[in-house]
Amino acid sequence: MQAGLTAPATMIPHLARLALVGLLLLTPIWGRDHAARLPWLYLVVLAFAVALGHHPDLLVLDEPTSGVDPLQRARLWETIRASAEDGAGVLVSTHHMSEAEQCDRLLVLANGRVAAEGTMDEVVGGTRAVEVRTGRWEEAFTALDAAGLPVSLVGKALRVPGADREAVGRPLAGAGVDADLGVVPASFEEAFVVLAAGRAA
Repeated sequence: MQAGLTAPATMIPHLARLALVGLLLLTPIWGRDHAARLPWLYLVVLAFAVALGHHPDLLVLDEPTSGVDPLQRARLWETIRASAEDGAGVLVSTHHMSEAEQCDRLLVLANGRVAAEGTMDEVVGGTRAVEVRTGRWEEAFTALDAAGLPVSLVGKALRVPGADREAVGRPLAGAGVDADLGVVPASFEEAFVVLAAGRAA
């Protein structure tokens, strides 16, 4: 795991005290619902500061960076990582695949059931994707999507996880799209798509 505010983890207790003192000073001005008046990012930072201020043995975080911009998300993950490296156990739920990739161990849920668990390498395993390279990528995308294949655009290539070349080649040929097809290792997000589809079937 990883996370960070904009300060080193050693400053978190100080930040927690500062945040609480600041809220107490604002109570006469804002009333008792002062925290509710803070912008969302400040609420997230305050929650992190309060949660980390007493150096917990276990930190349970449910969607900790929801609604936070990418830069602040990266900083918060630096703080989470620092807490884990200082010996805290950290349990995180997230729908951001890039955040899940920062965790040491994963438990992947799909359709309310455990679809996989283990390290990132264990979860992705031998999952492969067919990479499609063509100058007519829009037509190729349309044909693959119409065939019910989970296609995505990655850079200048289309990728179809969990499929074989024949399954990808048929709809392309039917649409008259010439393309080069290759098999590549799947990303974690692509492995998740395959796992979720398996659970749905």
